[in-house]
Amino acid sequence: MLLSYSLQNRNWQHYWQKWQGFLIGSNRQLVIAVGSGGVGVFSTYLAASIWADAENPWLATGAILQGFGSLTTLVLLVWSLWKKKESSAEVKLDQLLADLTNVDTLKRLIAIRQLTRLVKNGRLSQEYYWQLIEYYRLMLSEAQVPAVRNALLESLDTLGIQKLSPSKRQPVKIPIQLEHFRQPLVDKMFQK
Repeated sequence: MLLSYSLQNRNWQHYWQKWQGFLIGSNRQLVIAVGSGGVGVFSTYLAASIWADAENPWLATGAILQGFGSLTTLVLLVWSLWKKKESSAEVKLDQLLADLTNVDTLKRLIAIRQLTRLVKNGRLSQEYYWQLIEYYRLMLSEAQVPAVRNALLESLDTLGIQKLSPSKRQPVKIPIQLEHFRQPLVDKMFQK
């Protein structure tokens, strides 16, 4: 009952993201090693327990194989669901990125808002973060409907990037040392 009550609360998504960040990071290999070792130890203990308590070795072998088959099926089911969720997220992201160049203004506006929300909630990696900023800046350099332009500026501001207008850009200053180049020329002129 406590688990079903807590699943209805929206904070579980925050905790899931925290655990997902922990599992995806550099600790992933350690978590996989510890998890698979724990499953191996538990399976070995369970198989030994079944073998020791069973009167017939054929029944014990059948029960062990049935447990192994059930565990394999469960692992394949979880893997399939994980891959399906991952591929559907990639398809949705690709569709949102394609909508940034759509002719329909409303689709562009929705895509901007949704992509900004995904980055803000930490659901996209740093690579997508910088790509999205690049896409937004490129869109701003082209003519846009005022609503889309305002959404782009708000999104860049939300993401912590200040857009520099052309009038505020500072020119690049390269110091030129003419004295270094003039001196050999002056010396050559006086040597003749």
